[in-house]
Amino acid sequence: MLDRARGKAGDGENPHFISGDMRDFHLDHTFDLIFAGPNHTGIGFDPVTLVGGNTVEVRVYDKDNTLWVTDTVPADPLAGRVPEFLPQPERDLREEVRDLLVASGMQDTISYTLVGGADAALGPVLDGSEPLRVANPLSREQEFLRTSLRGAVLRAAAAGIRQSASGVALFEIGRIFLPREGDLPEEREIAVGVFAGPRGRSLWDAERALDFYDAKGVVEALIGRLGVAPGFERATDDLLHPGRTASVLANGKPVGIVGELHPRAVASYDLSVDTAAFF
Repeated sequence: MLDRARGKAGDGENPHFISGDMRDFHLDHTFDLIFAGPNHTGIGFDPVTLVGGNTVEVRVYDKDNTLWVTDTVPADPLAGRVPEFLPQPERDLREEVRDLLVASGMQDTISYTLVGGADAALGPVLDGSEPLRVANPLSREQEFLRTSLRGAVLRAAAAGIRQSASGVALFEIGRIFLPREGDLPEEREIAVGVFAGPRGRSLWDAERALDFYDAKGVVEALIGRLGVAPGFERATDDLLHPGRTASVLANGKPVGIVGELHPRAVASYDLSVDTAAFF
């Protein structure tokens, strides 16, 4: 059919792209016919017609509605069964959390899974084990499998504050790798977020800074939208300010932490703000 269409069109009128639907019994197929040529506008395509057996008829027209070529195309049904849908609840939950955080006004970030020693030490390394080191690291900044997303998000927030007059509200969802003795690391998917800078989006709307209550409100709304009862209890964390930190509960079980960054952490990551909140 391709040769017949080229011969009918001539060198200067070759169609470039034609597409349509092929219906064979109860199955819908989409197919594309690609032609090389300088003129690719005004090409028409007629819906295919079942001729009989396992063939369909295809008609190609030019821009003046002149029939270029008619041909039959085999339309064999799929061999075997159609693959069954496999539910992926973990992926669905991850994407729902991402959508809810974006809907709350936060921006998504992505970072590398390999980090330096300082970032590797921020995570909850189990049983006093050392973070997993790469055998041949490309640099000292990509030497360990990350055990936390904290450092990457805080550096992204610092960069955002330097480049914008408004505050930043960033989050990341990703895997961390916790070492296990004599076994592969535990891969745990977590979400972290940071709020820093003025709450308004301009210098004229900067009435107050983003703080603990902004972070707590987003976390509480997120858990509630997932159909779980949220709760909070007083807690401590090395990165967060004592007395301004709470453990996040879902149906009474601890699932995370939210609080105000300690002044040392604010200075360490060069956030250029007085306060910042984190979950």
